[in-house]
Amino acid sequence: MKKSLLFFALVLASYGTVQAQVTTSSMNGVVTESSGHVTVGATIKAIHLPSGTAYSGSANSAGRFNLANMRVGGPYRVEITYVGQSPIVYEDVYLQLGQPFVLNPIFGASATALEEVTVTGNRVKSEKNGTATVVGRTQIENLPSINRSINDLTRLTPQANGTAIGGGNYRANNFTVDGANFNN
Repeated sequence: MKKSLLFFALVLASYGTVQAQVTTSSMNGVVTESSGHVTVGATIKAIHLPSGTAYSGSANSAGRFNLANMRVGGPYRVEITYVGQSPIVYEDVYLQLGQPFVLNPIFGASATALEEVTVTGNRVKSEKNGTATVVGRTQIENLPSINRSINDLTRLTPQANGTAIGGGNYRANNFTVDGANFNN
């Protein structure tokens, strides 16, 4: 009894000093332009060349980015892209265990001109909102059925789990059969 109590006391005493083992690294920094302005939304992509593992992220409103849980070692190929700027590429980047690699890329003054983009579309004239599944007579006749319940038909809808459709309750469903409305 005294030995187990002593062991328990030692375990509790060492509890605060136990730490997890670190097996990854990270990359962070700030993306700016040569004028000093931050580039919000710049895309950072790092590829671990031996394995092909890709890590990507984008710069936040302060121009900062953080790629976490990256493989240790390298070489990495890091590419930073931003709309209207030439990409910045870093080759042979190596990461150390548990140490964040700080990378502060600066885009040059040369910007590329973007061409005009025209977006066209047609207005959809429909009063329906949301997802619908239409099951025809041929599907109903050819569908294998065990107990002839509504679950035989709802399995054709990807959003359905039995009679619960879209994660909702079965009481909120709306079925129409040849125009007749069936709730619940």
